[in-house]
Amino acid sequence: MEPRAVITERTSGRFDWAYVLHAHGVEVIGLSEHRRGPVVPWSTDPRGRFTDAPAAWRLDALPPILSRPGPAAAASARSTSARVRSAPAPATGIPAAPPLAAPTSPGRGL
Repeated sequence: MEPRAVITERTSGRFDWAYVLHAHGVEVIGLSEHRRGPVVPWSTDPRGRFTDAPAAWRLDALPPILSRPGPAAAASARSTSARVRSAPAPATGIPAAPPLAAPTSPGRGL
């Protein structure tokens, strides 16, 4: 297994973007322009179009959303998720899947 990369200010030169997870959303940082960025709330619809211009992702500005999906897209997503949640339960008489077998050798922790 490959070791995890540790990214620091000194080693981040090859990256264009950074993402910091917060309880209230994802901070998006265009590294070529800023050291901090705006937080995109978790409730933001990911189907919207965002700019990829790092200069637009300023800490003192709202997230640069170019367009949001229309009401038809939102209605379609709601109806799809409703269908998924309301899938019928399996018919009786069908045996349950067997439990997963325990690993035969100890695994390495992350």
